[in-house]
Amino acid sequence: SLYSQGLDAPISSNTDIPSKTVVLLTGSTGNLGSQLLALLLSNKSVATVYTFNRRSGTPILHRHRERFRDNGFDDSVLSSDKLIYLEGESWEPRLGLADDVYKKVWLKFL
Repeated sequence: SLYSQGLDAPISSNTDIPSKTVVLLTGSTGNLGSQLLALLLSNKSVATVYTFNRRSGTPILHRHRERFRDNGFDDSVLSSDKLIYLEGESWEPRLGLADDVYKKVWLKFL
């Protein structure tokens, strides 16, 4: 289709990221989000990646693995110590996260 041409091409990073960077990535179970997640997890300058996705009846790790496999990515990186999965709803107070989790995440980005 006209509007999706080239969207299947892999994303590459030509930009330096400051060391010890903490990232909050939304939509990491989608096509673009999974490509960004793969890049962030492979980047040595990124210390932590928080993924925030909507709740679903399917476990979050399963959703990520499925998308990674669809895209031909190595899904073993999904068990990285620097990856933290968050599920919630953007319209809920504190994004639907438990108070302690919300405070911890919020403090990382102040």
